[in-house]
Amino acid sequence: MSDTHVEGSYKGLQDQIEKLAVDQTNIVTKFDVLTNDVEELKKVVTQFSDKLAALEEVAVDRRRLKAEIKVLKNRIDELYVIVKDSKEDESVSAEDPREVELP
Repeated sequence: MSDTHVEGSYKGLQDQIEKLAVDQTNIVTKFDVLTNDVEELKKVVTQFSDKLAALEEVAVDRRRLKAEIKVLKNRIDELYVIVKDSKEDESVSAEDPREVELP
């Protein structure tokens, strides 16, 4: 009976060892999958970061262009006033009797 008991215990230990080996293999496989998922996540975060940086650059460029457009608009307004004043001066000077040419 002792041999049967030892063989039963040995068989039980073998089954437990086999189950632990399968569990270990499953854990290693899941770890590999998790490692791959983390690498993919890193790539996505890097791409997201790059796109966010590009978006920030676009926002800065947009603000700079808005400021430049405002400066140009102000300059155009100034030039318009200068031209308008110049035309008014020409009309007044043409009507000035002192500037009329005599034949």
